[in-house]
Amino acid sequence: MTEEALWAAEVAINAWSGESVRDVTGPDARAWILGQDLLAKAADAEPSMHAEEPPDERAWEHPDVGWGVVLPWTGDSAADQARLVDAPAAIRRLAEARAGRDGPVVLRYQAGDGLGLLRRVYRNGDVQDIAITGGRTGTGPGQRPAYLLMVGSPEVLPWDLQCRLNLSAAVGRLCLPEPALERYVDALLDDWAGSAAQPGNPVLWATDYDDITDLMRVAVAEQMADRFSKDPQTSGGLRHLSGAAATLGNLSGALAAATPSVVITTSHGRTGPLGDPATMARDLGLLVDAEQEILDPAGLLQAWQPDGAIWYAHACCSAGSDATTRYTGLVSATSKVAQVLDAVAGLGARIAPLPTALLSAQRPARAFIGHVEPTFNWTLERPETQQIISAAVIRALWTGFFQRRPEPVGLAFRQQFRHAAELFGEAQQTNRNSRPKSPERQWASIALLTAYDRQSTVILGDPTVCPAALPP
Repeated sequence: MTEEALWAAEVAINAWSGESVRDVTGPDARAWILGQDLLAKAADAEPSMHAEEPPDERAWEHPDVGWGVVLPWTGDSAADQARLVDAPAAIRRLAEARAGRDGPVVLRYQAGDGLGLLRRVYRNGDVQDIAITGGRTGTGPGQRPAYLLMVGSPEVLPWDLQCRLNLSAAVGRLCLPEPALERYVDALLDDWAGSAAQPGNPVLWATDYDDITDLMRVAVAEQMADRFSKDPQTSGGLRHLSGAAATLGNLSGALAAATPSVVITTSHGRTGPLGDPATMARDLGLLVDAEQEILDPAGLLQAWQPDGAIWYAHACCSAGSDATTRYTGLVSATSKVAQVLDAVAGLGARIAPLPTALLSAQRPARAFIGHVEPTFNWTLERPETQQIISAAVIRALWTGFFQRRPEPVGLAFRQQFRHAAELFGEAQQTNRNSRPKSPERQWASIALLTAYDRQSTVILGDPTVCPAALPP
């Protein structure tokens, strides 16, 4: 039956008023079936406005999300800077592979401009100042991508810039020698094709021989162990080395046997001897095991290749050091803590050796997440409440990495950086509304300390990489 024949046909109802009740449909039947008089009035009504569905934040390829590179400003023309003429060949290749219709998004940082702005350069020679926060996200003109890869050392692209960007974007950093950079970009563009990394075989390694290592073990490693052991897809493959078992030999053996996609370690990071800057720089942030032995990255890579693993190291300076410390004045200038902070700052802005080795391996890691400067006990357990406050990092490492569709590392750790923003707000508001020397003012100081700790967690590697997914 055609549509016209349908609407011309009679309809009958099962009512009885002395005769059968039936008749043809009325002239508004079409409108009635779709909403009575609403459609009849639709032609005269103003068009309604509906907000677009936001894009999936995992989809860095989406023009309203986007990926771009951040490099130092140079003396070249803006057009040449937009074409990355000063960048390593591997970065040019990566940027072109990820370019949109108008080419890759290239942002430049110039020392002296302050940390609130970046310059976006275009191939036609235009230069546009871009606010770090508050602007529209995407790859269109005047926009700032949600995923940013900083290319350069912290001497030319300061850690402070990365920490500032952490609060509003998914940020990673690459600073590798040329052969290693080529290998990393090759693996990135192929999404680590053929990787042997096993998502069901996570490795946890947690020392425990003093108060702070015990706290890190409880706040991070044990919470992750609880989740891994309760999940049938990770419980069988989990390698959990804790306390006296957290030796370098056991770590190396577990990595070689498990070939994990995710490695989580909690320990001290090496920051000594204080009177020997050259040795301090060589060993900066290297993991210290249960027997106080120092990890040798070269020896580790002889027994195991990262091959697409993501490593989270909760240890002092595991990602690097900065030329200044944010914690000046927190403790007495003559205290041991101050001596360590000052000695580390004396090394200048640098990346630690462990992430450099992992990302430079023959089969490189996807990413490394660690700290610039130390982690304090107050940043893991609030002293005024004795409450463990590691929920953000647990969310990143568990929910972000082990859901059915893992999140890119930059997105997974956004919760960590959002927590930093919350803590900055708490510290400022409490300071404003409390009296000097009051308990509230002390709590505000702890909130600020914790905010700096969260913000100075940094990602080394491209922020779009995802750990290998568990099978459905």
